[in-house]
Amino acid sequence: MINILMRVSDAGNPKKPKLPFATPLYCLDNCRHVFGQDRLTVFADNCSPQTLQAIRERGLEPLEISLGNAGAFRHVLEFALERFSGHDRLYLLEDDYLHLPSAPALLEEGLDIADYVTLYDHPDKYLNAGDGGPNPFIREGGELGRVLLTKSAHWKTTNSTTMTFAVKAEVLAEDAPVWRKFAARSFEGFSFLQGRPQNLGQALRRMFSAHPRRRLVSSLPGAATHCELAWLAPLIPWNETMPGGTP
Repeated sequence: MINILMRVSDAGNPKKPKLPFATPLYCLDNCRHVFGQDRLTVFADNCSPQTLQAIRERGLEPLEISLGNAGAFRHVLEFALERFSGHDRLYLLEDDYLHLPSAPALLEEGLDIADYVTLYDHPDKYLNAGDGGPNPFIREGGELGRVLLTKSAHWKTTNSTTMTFAVKAEVLAEDAPVWRKFAARSFEGFSFLQGRPQNLGQALRRMFSAHPRRRLVSSLPGAATHCELAWLAPLIPWNETMPGGTP
């Protein structure tokens, strides 16, 4: 079973337009519908009394913090390290993601074959860096890697994802020094964890020189999306109403 640690905040980024109905509370409702809420913990970062009350009306008691993006992630990290161990499965989730009903089963399958799992098939992974794409590892319309198969899906190994990912507690504990360093910089964190220290500088190469390399996989096609309009996961009609609520 997946334990979901979801960060909810009233502080969005107006420079990144998102699906108009995909508010943090809508994404929370979608999460509750898809995953249930027995194993859901909500961290309310800089939330208004109205948002806190709305969360409570859903039968959840939010853990209130006022730390900002990176600080909230570090807080969730330390919470996870204190509460979970060994093969416990965790999903660290931001409040601007939507999921399809297949998401819980796919996260379980992904964690059977990889250290980290994302259900977000990033559209930037198909934009060449030389043509202005933001990911420096993309060439000829894609990235080098492997395609893997589980019972329900194909997966590709991939070089990075956002700060929304699934991981086993034992892996997160071993990688905690990396994530404390790169709490709001997922690309750099995954670059290090996958053995690309050339992007990190001499000091960090020495600091983490003995750290094990990790495998990150992404489902094909995606079963979740980041809600920023410019970067919706391809091939899924995300503009339609998702499970869990009414826009």
